Parts: sequence; structure tokens; C-alpha cells
Amino acid sequence: MHAKPTPDVLPVHVATRTEAPHRLSLRGKLDLLPALCSVVAVGIYSALTGFRRSDRDPPSLHLHVAYAVLRKVTTRLSPAQLQFILPLTDVVYRRYARSTKMKPETVDLGHGALGHWLGRKDAKKVLIWYHGGGFCLPANSGYLGFLDGLVASTCREGGGADAHAHADADAGAGAGAGAGAGADPDAHADGDGDGDGDGDGDGDAHMHSRADLAVLLLTYSLAPGAPYPTQLRQSVQALRYVLQQAG
Repeated sequence: MHAKPTPDVLPVHVATRTEAPHRLSLRGKLDLLPALCSVVAVGIYSALTGFRRSDRDPPSLHLHVAYAVLRKVTTRLSPAQLQFILPLTDVVYRRYARSTKMKPETVDLGHGALGHWLGRKDAKKVLIWYHGGGFCLPANSGYLGFLDGLVASTCREGGGADAHAHADADAGAGAGAGAGAGADPDAHADGDGDGDGDGDGDGDAHMHSRADLAVLLLTYSLAPGAPYPTQLRQSVQALRYVLQQAG
């Protein structure tokens, strides 16, 4: 039998070559200022008019403003402009790992794709996360906060840890909640820092809290620099890696 090739585990500082942003022309750069001004204007207008909402409008003022700004951003700015402004998925992952004191792990999946782990690779279940953005936009920190919270919540519900690990994890969660209180409010779904809020001080509790579910976040190449169906090939490669190599 031939041994299956194992994707390379990369240091986290690896360049974001998989989703290098589309080059922005001088005209596109000059257009950024009026475009951003129009977005700010929409945000202010929606905040002032959002106090009188109908039943068909978002239930909160925050969502009302956020949806209005999002609609304006996606209609006024081009994909190239958004890629120029937004940090790439690899950068977002590194920042999140640093902020939560999580040990990052990135694998080269081939075909220009990278996979970023949240949780242990030997978990019982692995969720592959193909982030949104129409293959044009990178992931954002809200995704990572949501996914890390999902991993932590499934471990709490699973009840697979022993008593002293539960006690240690609960103690770490208190410290993590304080550390994560100033985090991005959009990183909901229990992204309060309890995933790694203890700074990995207790390896046993960390091991149990990551034993039931792990997430592989895919970094795919962005269009229009990488035309369709490049991203589908990379998505299949991520699935193949999990089925054949992970765990």
C-alpha cells in the first residue's frame, strides 16, 4: 500500500498567498473616500430614522443600522475595493489566535488552499466551515468567535470531561469572560473567551474541552483573481483532507 501524502503543517506566519487580494487600480483607490463617506452617511441616516420602525423592519436599532450599512457597502464598493480594505482570512485567524491565546495550526491543503484549525484534529467530529462572501470576500472575526463558541458549547453539553476537568474549565471560563468582554460584539454565539480564556494554563481542561468537536476553516482563493471553479476544487480538497487525513 502506498502511504497517503500528508498536507504540510505550516507556521502561522505563512504569507496569505492563497487569497492574495485583487490589485486595486488608482481609480479604485481614489473612489474609496467618496464610497466610505456614502457608507457613513447611510449609517447616520439609518440611526436617526431607525427609531420609527415597522413590524417588517429589524427588531433592534442595532440590526437596522447594521443591515443598512451592509447593503450600502456591498452595492457601493466593488469586490476589489472590499478586498483592499478587509484583512485576509489568514490574518483574521492569526489575530484571533493571538487574542484568545489559542495555539494556531494551519495546514496546506494543496491547490492553493489553506485550512485553519479550531480545536483538536483528533476530535470525534469535524465541521468544515466554508465561509460566506460569494468567493470574493475573506472571513471575518465574527465567524471565528461563533465557531470557537460552538466548539466550547458542544463540549459542555457532551459532558465527556471528568469532574476535575470541569472544575478547571469553569475556573478558566471566568477568566476568559473577563478577557473577552471587550471583544467584537458581532462575534456572538458565546465568543466570550472561554474557549482559551485560561491562556492554556490547564492542558487537561483544554484537552477535554476540545475533544468532541473541531472546526476546519478553509481559506480559498478569492475571485476575480482566482476565477470559478477554483474555489470548488479547493473546497473538495478540504473535504478530502478531513476524510482521509484528519484525526
